[in-house]
Amino acid sequence: MDPRTRKTKNLLLNGLFTLLKDKSIQDITVTALCKQAEVNRRTFYLHYDNIIEVFDDFESDLSLRVSNTLNAPSTTEANLVQTFDQIFDENLAGFKSLCMNHRQQLLLQHLDDMLFNVLLSSHSNHPNSQDIITMHYVSSGIVNVYIYWVNHQESFSRSELSKTFSKLVHENFSH
Repeated sequence: MDPRTRKTKNLLLNGLFTLLKDKSIQDITVTALCKQAEVNRRTFYLHYDNIIEVFDDFESDLSLRVSNTLNAPSTTEANLVQTFDQIFDENLAGFKSLCMNHRQQLLLQHLDDMLFNVLLSSHSNHPNSQDIITMHYVSSGIVNVYIYWVNHQESFSRSELSKTFSKLVHENFSH
């Protein structure tokens, strides 16, 4: 991706996450986002048709990163947890915006659905009911524990979160 395009998309995404602290995505206008991101409306429309596409683009990037990690020949549970931690750390401000504003449940559900689909497709080409149930359990658990941690950071450290995730991922993917 062209560095200017990447910069513009990052500005828009960061602007979106800033606005999501106080508004639902349905209440955010292109004008407000462009003002927050300091991006011209014409530039916005070169890349996106609407606000939802900014979040969809973010979601697609996350999906690709998780999928690439899962499908790498030398993937271990540690690599997978490390990828989750890296994505979470790189996007902490955005995740906080999503998790702390209860009006963002739809966006969090989209992330959960994306993670479920990536996990399921990398786990099996012909998933059975046990695979589907397990991957729903894992994806929902991962998303909801990160949400819990954002809202209750004093309860346990990030390193405890990572260690526990490593253990759970190992238990659910080593069979």
